[in-house]
Amino acid sequence: MSARGLVPLNPDVVLWACTSGSFIAGRAWAEDQVKGIAAVTGKPTSSTSIAFVNAARHLGAKRVAVLASYPERTSKAFGSFLQEHDIGVSHLQWMDAPGGRDAFLMPLERFMKAAREADGPEVDAFLVPDTAIAGFPLIGPLERELGKPVLTANQVAWIADGGVCGLASAASLCCFRTPKRRAVTRGRSSTVTKCAARTSA
Repeated sequence: MSARGLVPLNPDVVLWACTSGSFIAGRAWAEDQVKGIAAVTGKPTSSTSIAFVNAARHLGAKRVAVLASYPERTSKAFGSFLQEHDIGVSHLQWMDAPGGRDAFLMPLERFMKAAREADGPEVDAFLVPDTAIAGFPLIGPLERELGKPVLTANQVAWIADGGVCGLASAASLCCFRTPKRRAVTRGRSSTVTKCAARTSA
């Protein structure tokens, strides 16, 4: 479905929920995507990659460890995208999944092990891109064990979606927590009529 296909649905917000498809050609590419979709739909628009940047900035994370399911080239493109936004990458690990199904089937323990190996005093947060990964179960255990925020693709996409829908600010959608900071704030309640998200890797 193209952005034009969303127009008859009249969503309140549009999210390009594909991490690799929104960072692969760099910052300007990602920003042009969002502007282009917004121009066609006339709705507030964001993408997963931009949501990662906003989430890291909200947390004050200046250097991050990236645990990517992607092949090397794609993983390095994500690292470069973050650096274009002045977010340093202290550790970048790629796991060479050839496709979304392979990423989905990866044992979460593999990401846990990678996070332990990547951890250090220079790491402010862990980023797990790829919406194919069912990463929510990683967040709590890793944050409790390592004491640092963990951001996953579907998590930041939901935060971005809710934020632009008016459900709450990105800070108050409850998903940023560490053992020392259970939640950033509590968001105001609101009703969202329709949200459209297109999901991929």
